[in-house]
Amino acid sequence: MSGKKIWEKHLLLIFGEFSVLALIGFFGLFDIYEKASNKVQSTIVTTITNEFQTNRIHATVSDVASNEAKGLLIAQVMPEVTNFEGQISLRLAEINNTANNVISGLYSNMTFETFFGSDSNHVVVFRKDGNTSRLFIRLSYVPIPGSIQANFTGGGLDIPQSYKGQISSTKNVFAWNINDYNAAASSFWVQYVKDTRDTNIIRQITANGDNIFADGIPIKFQ
Repeated sequence: MSGKKIWEKHLLLIFGEFSVLALIGFFGLFDIYEKASNKVQSTIVTTITNEFQTNRIHATVSDVASNEAKGLLIAQVMPEVTNFEGQISLRLAEINNTANNVISGLYSNMTFETFFGSDSNHVVVFRKDGNTSRLFIRLSYVPIPGSIQANFTGGGLDIPQSYKGQISSTKNVFAWNINDYNAAASSFWVQYVKDTRDTNIIRQITANGDNIFADGIPIKFQ
């Protein structure tokens, strides 16, 4: 074998050994790197975990969560609240306007009437039971139910006597039982709220025996 070939053979052996050593060294370094990387990761996780347990981090997280909650409240909830408040304010304004209109209407339609017992156009004696007279009082307008208030003076006592209980009416006529009634010495004062929706009034009341007539038509009163 020539010297050249022997030298090439030794070179191959030398480089082969170096390659094996390099490969072994590489895997060794890779193993060292992987262990070091795992150690670094473990250290970072432990450090972060420990940091999150500190008051400073708790405060920071709490502040961030609070700010996020405030942002969510302002961005999503507050517009709905504002809209709801606006609707409530508008509705309250409508209710107030309606109430004011009702009150104004009540005052503007409040009616006062006075007449004597001898005024047959307003007072008709239907019948007498002993010393009690049943009268029918005709008003100029139809009252809103429950709005009538009436006083009577006469009947042997010169002091006003109020109608007892709630006064119910048929159209613009209501009945009143009065003791010791004296038409010539009696007077009536009536207050009520006029019902502007009902203009179909009774214009005349007459009595004939046990019958009472409204504009010539026999009717019954409670």
